[in-house]
Amino acid sequence: MKLLFFIFLSATYILANPLKLTSDEITNTINNQITIEDQNHTLTKEDILKDNFSNSSTISKHSYSKSAFWTRSVLQNRSDKKIDFILRNLRAGTDFIDVFVYKDNKLIATHFLGDQRAQKDRRLLSTKSAFHLSLGVNEEVVLITRYESFGSMDLFWQMMPVDTYTQINGIENIFYGVFGGVIIALIIYNFMVFFSLKQRVFIYYVLHGLSVWIFTYATNGVFYFLNTGMDLDILTLLTWVAPVLTIVFLLLFTIEFFSLSKNSKTFFFLCIGIIILSFFTLIAFIYGYFYDRDTLNLVTPIYIQISFATYLMIFCIALWGVYKKIDGALYFLVGESVYVMSMAYMLFIFAGGMNIAYYTYFAIPTAIVLEMIFFALAIGQRIKRIKNELDEQRFLSLQESYFEKYSGIVSNIAHQWKQPLSSLSARAMYLQTLAGMNRDDIIKMEILDTVPKINDTLETLSS
Repeated sequence: MKLLFFIFLSATYILANPLKLTSDEITNTINNQITIEDQNHTLTKEDILKDNFSNSSTISKHSYSKSAFWTRSVLQNRSDKKIDFILRNLRAGTDFIDVFVYKDNKLIATHFLGDQRAQKDRRLLSTKSAFHLSLGVNEEVVLITRYESFGSMDLFWQMMPVDTYTQINGIENIFYGVFGGVIIALIIYNFMVFFSLKQRVFIYYVLHGLSVWIFTYATNGVFYFLNTGMDLDILTLLTWVAPVLTIVFLLLFTIEFFSLSKNSKTFFFLCIGIIILSFFTLIAFIYGYFYDRDTLNLVTPIYIQISFATYLMIFCIALWGVYKKIDGALYFLVGESVYVMSMAYMLFIFAGGMNIAYYTYFAIPTAIVLEMIFFALAIGQRIKRIKNELDEQRFLSLQESYFEKYSGIVSNIAHQWKQPLSSLSARAMYLQTLAGMNRDDIIKMEILDTVPKINDTLETLSS
């Protein structure tokens, strides 16, 4: 945990520096950027370079649209030395970003970026689209960029010195390595516990952890950077599918953890209803991605609202669990609180609701790790309760075994004593009958004959 917070604070400090470019490096970083929406995909880079569009704007972000978007900006170096710097787009997952650099109305550089471009074609392979640019003394260039994407887009460039870019990449690689290591360690541990205790809550925890890990790596461009050879369409689709699976497995985990089918029918049926709706959404996302993107555009905002409502509902379930004093409910509540804040923020950004801040890529995964740790602590208390229940069951089983054993012994003893006792009872009744006959000679003879038999019977009982 200390290592995670150290990485987070270090990254925040480093990421705070890139935009603080001093005046002797670049005086005008982005000058008069304008944005043009190309609804019919008919504009060219030459059109953007030469024309003054009356319908231009200064928007810097946009949610999913069928349109392409062009931006035009001027970069000028007014310092007395040559400057080398990196421009990168903060939103990983943008499908196509075409960059054209003009000097004196002549095209001097072209960069084809975006996560739908093969990694081998990238000059700078990183989690986000980036390219290198040099400006000589008093040199001025026009930067034209075309954006087209299946999801939301950030229509601006972050500028930083080359050294800073190298530092940021190093910090990000370390951070996501630590993040993945912690999540995978928790997944492996709970997977082993599942095989030991055969409790479904642990397998749901594992599936939830996998979906969160995939979601984080996909939306932050880590899978793209790792260049695993996975089809680029599948990588893009993961950014849509993984959030749905995250909600499904979180709901299953919640149902099992709080035993909602027994303890709260209302919450149980609400969770089941959202799970069913999520599977229909999953089908719509897959169909929309490959066949009809209007379907995706229609379903996405609806499901985002459902997602927010789901996280709030699970938060309420956690509060209810604390009120009912369910084991581990307090840890669950803390973890879910962190999860609600981080995932709500991520979904808001993912939907194009705001620009990505520098700390986003560190704060959200850190919050997710904290959520997974608190969930692990919650089910850790469940393990203790299960262990106590098993110990109690073993004790009751042992008592039952002892009872059956001794009851069998007593039954056997009673069976063995039944005949001798019957014999003693019969002889006692016989002597009582003789006592009423007033024949001393006969009584004496019978007593002498009966007493040895009684002694033999008593000897049998004592053996």
